[in-house]
Amino acid sequence: MVEEVRTQVFEPFFTTGEVGKGTGMGLAVVYGIVHAHDGWIAVSREPGKGAQFEIFLPALALPEKVSEEPKGDGAEDEGRGLRERIL
Repeated sequence: MVEEVRTQVFEPFFTTGEVGKGTGMGLAVVYGIVHAHDGWIAVSREPGKGAQFEIFLPALALPEKVSEEPKGDGAEDEGRGLRERIL
């Protein structure tokens, strides 16, 4: 990937493909999702050999103790999680 392409790679509708072969939205959508979750994307490239994209997302610190006590016998609470965000 040449520098000119790297600077545009996350722009919507940017593509290096042939006309009519895709929309060029893939990396723009990925960027939007990662950015919305306070993450970032690192791009490393080597001309003639392609590029590597690394996605970094912040860690979530779980509370030591769940603040709400289960109601009833707990069967309805099984599998509900601790309000984690799943991508």
